[in-house]
Amino acid sequence: MDRDDRGPVPDHRLAEMEGRAVPAPSQIGEALWRGRLRMGLSLDDVARRAGTDLQTVSAIENSDFGRMPGVSKTIAAARAYARVVKLPEKWVALTLAAELARIAISSFPMT
Repeated sequence: MDRDDRGPVPDHRLAEMEGRAVPAPSQIGEALWRGRLRMGLSLDDVARRAGTDLQTVSAIENSDFGRMPGVSKTIAAARAYARVVKLPEKWVALTLAAELARIAISSFPMT
């Protein structure tokens, strides 16, 4: 579900009722989204100013890890997004890298 200017609207209860794991909300996606709203920018504005594509910006903001282009490009785009909305680039990069690592580790089957 995409965020819009009204805010995130994930329905975690549905996933829980269906017995699916519910991912932790993304600290980075939330922070970037709030920064974008604080500055009165649209997703298109951020993509243009950050020099990246709209799909990547949307994927980062929504923690849609399946739509992210790859670790290096995603982190570079998130850093650029952070510059646009005046958040600390290093914190964004390190926190997003940790989130991506957590997702990668949790996707490996436990034997």
